[in-house]
Amino acid sequence: PTLCLQVLVYNELAEWRKAEETAKIWIESSFPDEDRDSLFKYIESLYKKVPKLKNEKLGKVLSFFPGLEHIYAGYVGEGLVSFTLNAAILTFGVYQAWHTYYITAYIGGAGLLSATYLGSMKRGDYLVKKRNDNKIREYNDRLKNALLDI
Repeated sequence: PTLCLQVLVYNELAEWRKAEETAKIWIESSFPDEDRDSLFKYIESLYKKVPKLKNEKLGKVLSFFPGLEHIYAGYVGEGLVSFTLNAAILTFGVYQAWHTYYITAYIGGAGLLSATYLGSMKRGDYLVKKRNDNKIREYNDRLKNALLDI
């Protein structure tokens, strides 16, 4: 009786292959022979197209270039704003240092750049996780409704 619950737990953990195997065991142990074949096909069709998730490690590597991780996560506008903001602050700092305004270059350029650059990295990590969580949630909601209808 807990196999259906176990399937739902595997779905929440994004372990869809284990969930599919457990669902087949659940069907085999809980349903009459004449219904099993159609239910097996139905389960296979549900798990045929699992969502493609973004690689979080690749996202971390891309985050070293401001805005690139945002774009990878699907937030193109936000990535362009992040890149533009970081580039503008870097340009300001270099310009100030070039004209020997070292205090302004250090405080205005380097100080702001460290805040926006690190913030951009954290925001990019968050956006990749958010995108993956949304994909998992949408897929699992469809699976949950389909399994509970059985």
